[in-house]
Amino acid sequence: HNNVATINVGTTLKVTGYNGKTNGAIDFDGVDDYLSIGSKMNQIQSMSFWMKPDDTTSRGILQFDSDQYLKLSSKSTLNMVGVPNRYLSLYVDGQSTRVNQTNSIATLNIGAWQHGVISISNEAHSITTDPTETYIGRVGTSYFDGSLDEIKLFNYPLSSGQAKDLYNTSEAKIVNNLGNQNATYTHVKTNKRGESLGPPEVEVARDNVLVHLKCDETSGVAIKDSSNQLLPKEKNQLQ
Repeated sequence: HNNVATINVGTTLKVTGYNGKTNGAIDFDGVDDYLSIGSKMNQIQSMSFWMKPDDTTSRGILQFDSDQYLKLSSKSTLNMVGVPNRYLSLYVDGQSTRVNQTNSIATLNIGAWQHGVISISNEAHSITTDPTETYIGRVGTSYFDGSLDEIKLFNYPLSSGQAKDLYNTSEAKIVNNLGNQNATYTHVKTNKRGESLGPPEVEVARDNVLVHLKCDETSGVAIKDSSNQLLPKEKNQLQ
């Protein structure tokens, strides 16, 4: 995968060694720390992340372009901007806090790890990023103050059950178009000439993630994309 989040720092951005929800985390000072993703991403329909804010009011979290972004509102709720509210679902700690609204009902607490999921039900309103202004920990001149961990972007909408899965186990069970969790797909390994290398294999489809930032790095200026896309792009190959 080519998606890499580049660290842009003032002086205090911290990576591994800073206690995360899972292993390490990345800590932002709320002044000038942020990550940038310089590659274009298409069809983002949901996102998942752990956050431990040091300030919960009016702070930027994720920016996809100048018109589409996620932030903490002045009332300490998650606030998604740039997507029609009728297609939005927001979850905090696995709970369906509000559907068809741009703000979560649940408020975020200072100094505690909390899990957030944003899901967009209509593919026509999925997000395509602008690689010149895709940021984590920043929206415009508003910077996140606190820690983020296990940041995931998906190319399909997450259900309420999947939001709970991510909160409880950090893994989203794929749901196919028949509503079946733990969906499987069949694929055949072939050589360069397209000839079969064996019988069809059936796999359970999980975590079709566009981007997965574990935030566990120990050095350097980049946060690695650890996504492992298991699904074929053709959705009708799901059984």
